Amino acid sequence: MPSIDAETKKLLIHVATMKYKLDMTQKEIADRLGYSSMQISRLIDRAKKEGIVRIEIESSPSVDDELGEKLKKKYNLLDVYVFQSMNPDSQFNRLVSEAAAYMDLIIGQSDVVGLAGGRTEMKIISEMNLPVIKSGNKLVVVQLAGGFLDFSSSSPFSTLHEFSLKFGAKGYFLPTPFYVKNPSAFDELWNGSLAEIRKLWRKCTVTVNGIGTIGSNSLFIKQNAVSCSQMDDLVSKGAVGNLLGRWYDRNGEFIDCDLNRQATSIPVDDFMNINRRVLVSEDQDRLQAINAVLSKGMYNVFITTAAVAESLIGRK
Repeated sequence: MPSIDAETKKLLIHVATMKYKLDMTQKEIADRLGYSSMQISRLIDRAKKEGIVRIEIESSPSVDDELGEKLKKKYNLLDVYVFQSMNPDSQFNRLVSEAAAYMDLIIGQSDVVGLAGGRTEMKIISEMNLPVIKSGNKLVVVQLAGGFLDFSSSSPFSTLHEFSLKFGAKGYFLPTPFYVKNPSAFDELWNGSLAEIRKLWRKCTVTVNGIGTIGSNSLFIKQNAVSCSQMDDLVSKGAVGNLLGRWYDRNGEFIDCDLNRQATSIPVDDFMNINRRVLVSEDQDRLQAINAVLSKGMYNVFITTAAVAESLIGRK
């Protein structure tokens, strides 16, 4: 059999991984890559003939499939990738690279990608390539939560701008702060200028997020979106983390507080309807927050390290 060029081999591996590792149907693959189902069928057949697909697709030695299966079963997850813990100095960068590779696999020509900012999200975008995205694509990116006062690299505005610029996606910004305190102003925004972007939220197909911290080191404190007294109040009420600005306790229940009523972010029900909700974290000090959102099904894909996986599996 004549040798295949590098680009063709890359495409065959991509299609085979989507088919046999992500359990996607040929139609789903075709829709994401911009091919017909017949073309995908032929590519899968060729991948078999070229020896790219055998009885199984081998995982990287650094992937712990056993821990991944345990997490998948415990939290009823769609996909889980667990990587062996490594040097703390390089662990975050490695995890980000693996998360970016996963996003490269699942984002297709017509997806609506939801972004909300943060250090992890911005780093993942910088590592992503989206090899199947072609010029003239129908890719859309929409901001899922309001922003901060400045345009730091971790702000939602910055991450959405970076994604739009890098991949030629049509971007939809949310020109509001994270919280709107005045009830009448909130209602006017929610039912007025935000009406169109709320429709886009319901069309969102994929999102990727990290887990923020709580307390004085929270990005919300550093960006003056939440005051120190408000944070103290959240902590006293049992808050362990937030879902796009909405604060929840260790059981994944949302705190009864003004901030949750003032958040200009995608409603929880709409967020839960996003097909792939990807959580990326290697933080041992955020286990309560991670366990809460996974237990409640807020995310259905989890990318993490073996150390975090083992700690979560050991939790009751």
